[in-house]
Amino acid sequence: MRRYQEILTDPSYAGQFVLFTCPHIGNVGINEGDMESSKVHMGAMIVRNLSLNVSNYRSVKDLSTYLEEQGVMGIADIDTREITRRLRETGCLNGCLSNDDSKSDAELLDMAKGYNIVGKDLISEVTCKEPYEWKDTTGEWEFSDKAKASKDQFNVVVYDFGVKHNILRRLASFGCKLTVVPASYPADKVMAMNPDGVMFSNGPGDPSAVPYAVENAKNILGQLPVFGICMGHQVLGQAFGGKTFKLKFGHHGGNHPVRAADGAVEISSQNHNFAVDPKSLPAGITVSHVNLNDGTCAGMVWPEKRAMTIQYHPEASPGPHDSDRCFADFVQMMRDSKNMFLIHTRRHTQDRSPNFTQRVALHTERIMPVDDADAGARRSSGDQSARTPQPSESINRFAFDSFGEGDIEREQVERVTPGIELERQAERTRSTHEREEVLPRLLDCSGVLQDACAAIVDDSFNRCFQEAVEEPWNFNFYLFPLWWLGWLIRHGILFPLRLAFILSASAAFTVSFFFSHYVTPREWGWERKCVELYAAAFVVSWTGVIRYHGPKPSRGGQRGGVVYVSNHTSMIDYLVLTQVSPFAVIQQKHRGWVGLLQRTAMNAIDCIEFNRTDIQDRHKVTERLKQHVADKSRLPLLIFPEGTCVNNKYCVMFKRGAFDLGVDVVPVAIKYNSLFVDAFWNSRRQSFSRHLCKLMSSWAVVADVWYMEPQRQREDETSIEFAERVRTMICKRAGLKAVPWDGMLKYYRPSPRECESRRKAFASTLMNGLK
Repeated sequence: MRRYQEILTDPSYAGQFVLFTCPHIGNVGINEGDMESSKVHMGAMIVRNLSLNVSNYRSVKDLSTYLEEQGVMGIADIDTREITRRLRETGCLNGCLSNDDSKSDAELLDMAKGYNIVGKDLISEVTCKEPYEWKDTTGEWEFSDKAKASKDQFNVVVYDFGVKHNILRRLASFGCKLTVVPASYPADKVMAMNPDGVMFSNGPGDPSAVPYAVENAKNILGQLPVFGICMGHQVLGQAFGGKTFKLKFGHHGGNHPVRAADGAVEISSQNHNFAVDPKSLPAGITVSHVNLNDGTCAGMVWPEKRAMTIQYHPEASPGPHDSDRCFADFVQMMRDSKNMFLIHTRRHTQDRSPNFTQRVALHTERIMPVDDADAGARRSSGDQSARTPQPSESINRFAFDSFGEGDIEREQVERVTPGIELERQAERTRSTHEREEVLPRLLDCSGVLQDACAAIVDDSFNRCFQEAVEEPWNFNFYLFPLWWLGWLIRHGILFPLRLAFILSASAAFTVSFFFSHYVTPREWGWERKCVELYAAAFVVSWTGVIRYHGPKPSRGGQRGGVVYVSNHTSMIDYLVLTQVSPFAVIQQKHRGWVGLLQRTAMNAIDCIEFNRTDIQDRHKVTERLKQHVADKSRLPLLIFPEGTCVNNKYCVMFKRGAFDLGVDVVPVAIKYNSLFVDAFWNSRRQSFSRHLCKLMSSWAVVADVWYMEPQRQREDETSIEFAERVRTMICKRAGLKAVPWDGMLKYYRPSPRECESRRKAFASTLMNGLK
């Protein structure tokens, strides 16, 4: 892997250990041209394999020698993938590396626990000591046509929170004369330099720990254009009046997707542990960029104050160049700001101050260029509408658009929403006496609209309960004998043998269970052992190939006070899990031989069943759940929070009941391989007996089961948020798609005839209103 040198010298990594997931590091050595700062700032470097051979024409030394010269510790031959898996589930962890043999493990552990990045001012450790000028550009590596075409000169002051050299190179390439100042440099001294703009750079640590930087940003905000990157984004977020918070996982790496204001998706390079809370931002500020991985704020715009920020690294070193246009946007904002007074005078908008609150062109806004010839003709003819927009046009002119291109003097910006556009069309087509009648009729369809939306069933919900469609086999003369032979083996040999085995196992279970139930003391645990062996017999009858990952529950079953939750594909989920350790399960009441097992064997091991249609049963179940988890001598509860069987591709919403009990929740993810058979049980179309026959007539049932680390509800987390967090963990581990549907819609959905009638009613009402 290359580009590790930029990560090593990025000041944003100060106070952090960096774990490289790429297994081979150091193969291109170290060169003088790829430095992002004057030294290595990270705490330590952790790699899987350190390359002993260096092959690069620019290399001047190997990685090991460079780290030794910098006094930075590095460690190799570490299972980085295993650490990565843990970090993905638990979030960022503290660590400690030492070559001091005199320290015990307990001392090292205390040192790791004692470190806290929250509230720690790391910027003061990496910022420059005195102001200096920067002139170096991208040079021969320049790739941006806008940078090559830029001829203007702008004086820009850069607050050094840990600025990367390539950020400075990119700004210089766009024609900016840069003065870099320390993080604590007073705002009045910055304004005395008469800059055209101020940039707040990237940097490490907690933005709440640098109130001096926030205060400087407040004093500069509104006086001239400002641009914040990464830490600068967070500092400006607090200067705006917002709040920041620590992310559980943090964003690190060069492949984070971000959706910009114009809808484009950029692949960005990111490195930060904190984020701005968009809910805390005051009115007038627009979230212009959104991280598509977790939905956090990745960019803001405050047009009134001429401020723009992004949470990631647009200089793309290392990383893609998708976000480089942000530098062009900042330069354009400074260019328009310098021309603002001239434009304001030329337009004669005496009482119309520039309206920066509509700077970002979202999906409901559009920029409409005005043809110069037509505009000049209208001015020469004395057409007043060419100079002053009519009230019905609702045109808002303002001085600059920092995301726009071209000359702002030739643009008019108009905010157009669907409702406004519809009203204007109606305004042009109706007479004066009709105006008060048509618009109420047009808008008086909200009730029908609500009914129609409630009746429309999205196709993504239907797919949650569809069985896998068998691919049609292309029969031919050569393969048909093999197919027929396989069918005979499965149905003529395997199925009878498996059926005979499970019937024999059922007979043995019946005898042994009733003997243990009525003869032996319950403390001996024979009933539990019988249920466990019977579940194993079912798995054997399908030739089940089950791979278990993670710490399995104790076979003794003495783990009360814990709730296990799992995604639900079929009733065989319980059998797959119980053959390892018996569980007390909460389940829906069934009829037939399944119901008989529930009322006898399952009740004997403290299982809880309920009737889906009986509300009183649900209250009883809640009380029994609380009593069960309070008794730590009982078997651990196994709950399927989806409430119904869902196919092996999706995961519907989790019910909150399992997450309101105040105990640890152990997520369990089950993923079936559909290569041999689809394990999904559609209870509305087939009985469980028929489902078992399908499994027993297949070649095998293959599945993976992951037991994940216990989770506890956080203090600032509701039970619904807790359930969603656990569901996300299960979906990520099992490769399922989380969908925002309640599984009970499977049983309580409107009929197709009702849906169609409501759609027609809605369409008819809407068309009558538009006539």
